Amino acid sequence: FNLVSHARIKQGMAPLMKTPPLAGIVVLSIFVPIILLGLTGWLVSYLALNFLVAAFIGYTSIFRHLKALFSERGPQGYSSVTALLIGAGINLFGVGVTTLACINAFGLLLG
Repeated sequence: FNLVSHARIKQGMAPLMKTPPLAGIVVLSIFVPIILLGLTGWLVSYLALNFLVAAFIGYTSIFRHLKALFSERGPQGYSSVTALLIGAGINLFGVGVTTLACINAFGLLLG
């Protein structure tokens, strides 16, 4: 989504959303070291950081996308309602997968 938005800007078109796409990519890159913590067995750190980042993305992305959808002003800052819904859907999927990963890590910690 961020890459498509960046490509649209390069072609002189409007971005898919108001968040600068490269900033979105940088924020998502935070997950790389967190995933490495989980893969190397640092489950407590993985669980804590993953939960915090998922909560942050849930609030800053999903909530704000949906708030814009139901705003009286409409989806300002988005190229279309479809782009807004796709962005919210991608983030909802990511937070859901992250939540499942946290549940799995917690289960591994217990036993």
